[in-house]
Amino acid sequence: MKGVHHSTETKASHLTDWNGWIELQTLPVRPTATDNKAQVIADVNADILLLHEVEDRASLEEFNQDVLPKFDCEPYAQSFVIQSNDMRGLETAILLREGYVLKTIKTHLIGGYSDDFQHLIEYEIITPTSEKLWVLGIYLAIQDADEKTNDVIRKSQMINIAKIYESLIAEGKTNIIITGTFNAPSYCNSLSPLLQETNTKDITKHLSFEVDCDEGDDASYFRLGAYRLGVNIKQKDYMLLSPDLFKRMIDSGLNRKAVYPNKRPQWAVYKSVVNKNVAASEHPLVWGKIEV
Repeated sequence: MKGVHHSTETKASHLTDWNGWIELQTLPVRPTATDNKAQVIADVNADILLLHEVEDRASLEEFNQDVLPKFDCEPYAQSFVIQSNDMRGLETAILLREGYVLKTIKTHLIGGYSDDFQHLIEYEIITPTSEKLWVLGIYLAIQDADEKTNDVIRKSQMINIAKIYESLIAEGKTNIIITGTFNAPSYCNSLSPLLQETNTKDITKHLSFEVDCDEGDDASYFRLGAYRLGVNIKQKDYMLLSPDLFKRMIDSGLNRKAVYPNKRPQWAVYKSVVNKNVAASEHPLVWGKIEV
């Protein structure tokens, strides 16, 4: 409202004459979307589960204790939420089955904007056979609308991630997994410091890697930047392994049954995934089974 002799004002309505402001909140996640997320996790049933964009530990534990059992998935014995420097409540979480012990957690600054440095989280995990794993979890957010700027930032981050990986190798720590969202396809030059200049192995290149192919004509199509022939979604999510672990990989794959395709039919989804609003995520679940 703007009067002749008054500055601009906002009012709720002419009935209340209320002046002020109200904080806008995001809409709650639909229960069906939460159930679809639980279905994917239950189908894979990993011993070590990493999640990104977690709201808080209370929400995670409610999901762990109340939602997962609905799909015949036993709740995880341990859950940890690590707060990020993002102001939107997009935290990182790790959940472990009985017998797996989280020994240490370290955070590494890997760059970004001067006021928004991103973290790589290093988990040291002891398996039931007393073997040690080092899992490096990362979510590289898109920080600028300009893709060229993003590429420059992402490449500097990848250089730092590669240095962290090489330092662990130099210390004799050979059981290393780097996993998370890079938000760029594998051919992108910004990923080269890690994908091409280190000895890490992409899980999608393993002979055991399995995923339901696209339907119809898409089954024989290979989109640039896709995971592989007939899996035509751009690769943004990665699991890279050190050579020693890659050799011990006995099974692996990608579950995208709760990801809603932009066009139908494109790939098989759960019957409950009827639109984008009830999809579990825009990201598939990448998994690997290692002999430890």
